Amino acid sequence: MVGLRVVVAAIAVVLLAAPARASIRKGPYVQDVQATSVDLRVEVDPPAPAHVELTPSPSAAPAPADSGASAQASDGGTRAVATKRVADDPSAPFHVLRFSGLVPATMYRYRVESGGVAAEGTFTTAPANDSSAPYSFLVYGDNRSDDVAHAAVVRAMAQVPSDFLVNTGDFVLDGSDASLWQRFFDIEGSLLRDRCLFPAVGNHELIEETATHYLRYFGEVAPPPATPSGARLFRTTRWGNARLFFLNGMDTFTSGEEADWLRAELKRSHDEPGIVWRIVVVHHGPWSSGPHGNNPRLLAAGAPDMFRDAGIDILFAGHDHMYERGENSGLKYIVSGGGGAPLYRVKDLAPGTLNAEATFHFVSVDVTPAAMKLTIRRADGSLIETCGFTKGGAWDCPSKTKPSGPAVAATPTAGASKPPPDAPTPSRCACAVPGANPSGVGPLFAALAAALAGALRRRFRHDGACRRSR
Repeated sequence: MVGLRVVVAAIAVVLLAAPARASIRKGPYVQDVQATSVDLRVEVDPPAPAHVELTPSPSAAPAPADSGASAQASDGGTRAVATKRVADDPSAPFHVLRFSGLVPATMYRYRVESGGVAAEGTFTTAPANDSSAPYSFLVYGDNRSDDVAHAAVVRAMAQVPSDFLVNTGDFVLDGSDASLWQRFFDIEGSLLRDRCLFPAVGNHELIEETATHYLRYFGEVAPPPATPSGARLFRTTRWGNARLFFLNGMDTFTSGEEADWLRAELKRSHDEPGIVWRIVVVHHGPWSSGPHGNNPRLLAAGAPDMFRDAGIDILFAGHDHMYERGENSGLKYIVSGGGGAPLYRVKDLAPGTLNAEATFHFVSVDVTPAAMKLTIRRADGSLIETCGFTKGGAWDCPSKTKPSGPAVAATPTAGASKPPPDAPTPSRCACAVPGANPSGVGPLFAALAAALAGALRRRFRHDGACRRSR
């Protein structure tokens, strides 16, 4: 018995003395991609510095001379080269590393290392503001609750090339629950590693009133200008010839900070050089044929007329867990809330509804200076519809479909069924270097475990012999 106690004590000493194995819990992933800058974000456990190496593609054009991502070449000129930066606070678990001075429309490779583990990814910067090159993005949202359906949508999206992603909100069921955010990143990790996600905040992120988790993972680093709380739940960004506005649909739009900001930004964008397309993204849109219906806050503020007068070309929303396309008050809109949340039946058709279906899905948007083309696919890859419009033109869809009434039912999607009650939750294993063996603890632990097993076998044999001799 003394021998067994010694072995157990030795194992405890080793485990307590050994440093915790480092892991990358979330990311790395790209955020706030612009023509000349990017944020790389990563969460590590335990807290440790994050080292990042950024490498432009060989064909990258020269970077500006004052760039943090450039260095002197051997010929005395300036060229884009690999660069490194260490997180400012090595004791923090979450790091945001900003790189500026990048080259527009250029692919970069990056490598993040922390605590002996590493992960790699790529991203492409936005085109220059005067670019006329085509680009594409994917729209999806309401990913909460059903991990299997969410994963099916993500797998389908991964097969479709795009320059960036737009999420219409409700990432998780409860924005205050850190474990749900971990599941979100477990499912979307490979997608977000290489494509920037521009978000609209959903009501489920706001269950935590300060939206701390949402702002940490997807908020602006330094919103200009800073608000009294230090952060805000609305923003605007530019991608080539498009200006996108991301709103907090749960706010009031008759007055207040967001209302004032929105009116000022819409006015500013009206004369912004090079802008062709103006897009609004809001979780709860003005109109919907689902059970949530129309957004009274937007309608009370006359937002549809304001959007139309400001030259908004299309509005993307979510909140109702379905797909819908329509036009009302001269404003085209899409409801895309089929990213994983429980599907809603189409309830009462909005006056401008042109198509609606309750199904897990995503929207692919291809943009040129003259037109937008939208391709809507279910999670199994099957086509719902393809529609488009020229600048200022009407919807143009090869198949003129429109639902016949409120009894449009939820459509089962292959590969997106609910898991059985006893199904395991998604793996939360950390990224690690294959074959890594921290501090040589593995072999020692194995030896001690073998010794413990041997001691237990001898003890049981001894106890059995004593019982038989009685």
